[in-house]
Amino acid sequence: MTEINSMVQKFQKEAIDANVPVSNLLRQAKLIATELKQEIILGWIDKEQKGYRRDNREGLPSYRNLQGVPAVQDTFGRWTPVRFQTLREHEILSMAPIFDSVGTLELRIKDKTESFFHVPYLYEMDKQLRNVIRDGDIFSATGISLEGVQIWSIVETVRNLIYDWSLDLRKAGIIGENMAFTESEKEKAEAPTQQLTNNINNHFTIQGNFVGNLDQSQNNITNDLTNNFNFDEVTDFLKKLEKVIPHLPIEIKSQIETAVKEVKEEVKKDHLDESKIKLSLKNIKDICEKFAGDLITQGITQGIIGLLKNFI
Repeated sequence: MTEINSMVQKFQKEAIDANVPVSNLLRQAKLIATELKQEIILGWIDKEQKGYRRDNREGLPSYRNLQGVPAVQDTFGRWTPVRFQTLREHEILSMAPIFDSVGTLELRIKDKTESFFHVPYLYEMDKQLRNVIRDGDIFSATGISLEGVQIWSIVETVRNLIYDWSLDLRKAGIIGENMAFTESEKEKAEAPTQQLTNNINNHFTIQGNFVGNLDQSQNNITNDLTNNFNFDEVTDFLKKLEKVIPHLPIEIKSQIETAVKEVKEEVKKDHLDESKIKLSLKNIKDICEKFAGDLITQGITQGIIGLLKNFI
């Protein structure tokens, strides 16, 4: 068998092999990004390798903010789902930020279909949840239940991101022959790397408002549940959404454009119809959920969840 001397081709071959851990692929991607002097990509790779800061939820990409099931653990170790009276309560208490490194996730999630993962609430959220539920003090633990496949989706998203980046490198003629890059290849590396950078940056922009609102809600859940629908936030969200529409999957791009136009027309009216605006936002959310594997649609979905608040 002929040995592959191209750094990028070797990386691609291993990236499509499900038996190769993504933590290994990140090390190879780090080598390639270092040789090509792509500092922004190196920063993202470093976070996926070492884990994200737990005191900076806004620094998490939305594929690491997972929606699970609020649950309590009894003294026998059994987890039981918690039901709430309002959709807003459920949304606030069901979002689980995953800060762990890819390597840690790979070790913890061995069975991708049957394992369950419990993310404990921080102290304040644990306290507030116990106040909400009946006899909350009798439970030994509280947290968010996630299916193993949800955690594994984070690992696979990272695999797909770096694999797509390598495809763009090859399209640009960047091969890394004899395990080294020429000066010409280094100069051409900026363009293919920009696509990955744009996906990540656009993604953070879309989810920024949602994460901020969620953190504030978690600090004071009772007050947040009584807030009125904020039309200024809707307008701001639409502006950000319009910027990422060109990057959406072609199958839903026109649908999203139409839905955004409907919301903008409603917001401009002298007499705002809150129900119509919320229905249009929910329509956008439903469309994006059909493409849940896409980074940008994930970010849009999370942003709309933050806007809908008590909408059922």
